[in-house]
Amino acid sequence: MDWVGLLLRVAEKDERVGKLIEGNSYRVVIGNRTSRDCGEEFVMVGGKPYKITIYLNNETVKSVEEVKNQEQLRMIQRVIELQNEINITVKPHEREKK
Repeated sequence: MDWVGLLLRVAEKDERVGKLIEGNSYRVVIGNRTSRDCGEEFVMVGGKPYKITIYLNNETVKSVEEVKNQEQLRMIQRVIELQNEINITVKPHEREKK
């Protein structure tokens, strides 16, 4: 699944996500399906980690929350470390301004 593309499509529909990423550099760290109909994206925005829960069938946002759970924070940090170790360059994405 193209998690970056999903984030951009959702941002166009959801004011919370749009406001979160608009004008900020962000990085989709990891995305996963939590069920048949839902997915989560862990995103770094301006140095802060956020979890965005999305209904996949209609690409609407269930929730947006800053990650404070220590287990999730460790998982995000480890994924970033692995990405850096294998030299994956993830460039910040910018939303096109209309």
